[in-house]
Amino acid sequence: DVLKDRMETQVLESEVEVAGGGFSKASLSSLLLVRTVLLPMTISVSLYGVARWTWRFRVKGEEYGEEERIYLTRRALGLSEERFAGMEEPKRQELVDRELWVADNMKAFRTEQEEEMQQKLARSGAYKRAKRWMRNHG
Repeated sequence: DVLKDRMETQVLESEVEVAGGGFSKASLSSLLLVRTVLLPMTISVSLYGVARWTWRFRVKGEEYGEEERIYLTRRALGLSEERFAGMEEPKRQELVDRELWVADNMKAFRTEQEEEMQQKLARSGAYKRAKRWMRNHG
């Protein structure tokens, strides 16, 4: 009976570890006091980055490098570094090559995404059932 209880406890603990993968413990940098102490440095680094970006790409007119193109693409899509890095390489490269930070390119991309979604829905049996039900029951 004790062995059975131990096994149940181990199974439960392992299931909790697997299911709870989306959360992380608070790190030192997330503490309010540490963030307050680091605030002046964070602001300085951010201002330096903005000034450097403005100087290189707006004033001097440099072309975007690969790193900058990736950053602009991620920002245009609203993706975190982790989520963007989790994509397959060909998909990431396709997105970067499309220059989605340009408004017209992003608009065309969003239109394509919506059309693909409509096509998927049109092929979906559940969607067809719902449309029939709405047509019949109104």
